[in-house]
Amino acid sequence: MNIHSQSISGQRILCALLILFSTLVGCQEDPPTPVVDPPIYLCDSLGLGNLDANRAGGSSFTFVNNPDAPVDYVIECFPRILVDAKVEPGTVIEFGNDAGFDIQRDGSFSVVGTVGDTIIFRGTNPAKGWWRGIAFNEDDIRNELKYVVIDGPGGAKLLQGGLSAGVFNTTASLKMQHTTISNSLSDGFYNAGIGDLDLFANNHFEGNEGFPVTIHANEFHKLDGTGSTYLNNSPNQVRMAISGGSVLTVTEPQTWKNPGIPVIMDEGVCGIISDLIIEPGFTWYMQADCHVSVDDKGSFHAVGTAEEPIVIRGSQAIQGFWTGIYLEGTNPLNELTYVTLEHGGRDKPFGAAAKAANLYLANGVTGLSVSNCSINESGECGIYKGSAIVSLNNNSYSNNADGNVCE
Repeated sequence: MNIHSQSISGQRILCALLILFSTLVGCQEDPPTPVVDPPIYLCDSLGLGNLDANRAGGSSFTFVNNPDAPVDYVIECFPRILVDAKVEPGTVIEFGNDAGFDIQRDGSFSVVGTVGDTIIFRGTNPAKGWWRGIAFNEDDIRNELKYVVIDGPGGAKLLQGGLSAGVFNTTASLKMQHTTISNSLSDGFYNAGIGDLDLFANNHFEGNEGFPVTIHANEFHKLDGTGSTYLNNSPNQVRMAISGGSVLTVTEPQTWKNPGIPVIMDEGVCGIISDLIIEPGFTWYMQADCHVSVDDKGSFHAVGTAEEPIVIRGSQAIQGFWTGIYLEGTNPLNELTYVTLEHGGRDKPFGAAAKAANLYLANGVTGLSVSNCSINESGECGIYKGSAIVSLNNNSYSNNADGNVCE
């Protein structure tokens, strides 16, 4: 073999060795990603597990997002948050059975994510009602839920009195925007009290085994109509609460926007002592003992359209199922146009009226206009007019037991 042939053979051997080396290097596995175990928050010996200044190491505490961890914290109890707590965008917190958060005393809870970094609260088990939820019981302007997903709460009682919900609020300061509450075993959001809620906008409620939202009638104007969405809840209705049968329910001027799903009122009297506007498309279901009373200091302005009538009816389509609307006074804002009003006339309003009716007009009523309305299925009168001075135009009537317009 000549020198030239030996050189070529050497080059070939060198190339083969280089190829073999590069193949071996390429086959090496990347080092494994380290497993990041989330810190677990346990109850103390008394079962309280308070997040107080001693445990937080000061008057504030931040739940930090670790981008390398699929879950940032696991909460295994129901701690009272007694400090100013906040949650960083992108943080994932899981809750054990019957766990949750209760904001009390001097505590506050700021949970503010972003469009790209949603904050997630969910159970360690995906079952509905696995964990309790979040209770806001301390008024603070820092209380906020924004770009948050709350999934699978509502399993145990948040407060005494048998109330349970994914989010429970008794404060006047809570702001809730771009928040999803899903798969609660009870209500999604329960807003207690007459003056409790700062801001509610662009929220989503889905798959909750209760009302997506329960809110007092005097706070109903805080809801944002179809800005928020409601899907596959059971029932898929907004529950309108009133105060233990009180006749002082709507106490400030307000407008009720159409949420896009029916609104069902608690049994009792919705007393209107201020100016109320109901927007087109609003559907209002009444339970058996429901009664709407419009005081002479208030007004009832329900103006729908031919395309979007306002519907006020019984929760069951039964003749004479609920009491009806009682209206008094001379307020020029009183008006019913393109309203379907039916299934009332169960009882005489306040027991002292001449007749039961879908719409009962007290003595002295003047200036009221009722036009393009459908008045049906009253247990007695469609409209009790008595001595009221009222304009009735282009209305239709059906199956009112004691007559369409009674005097």
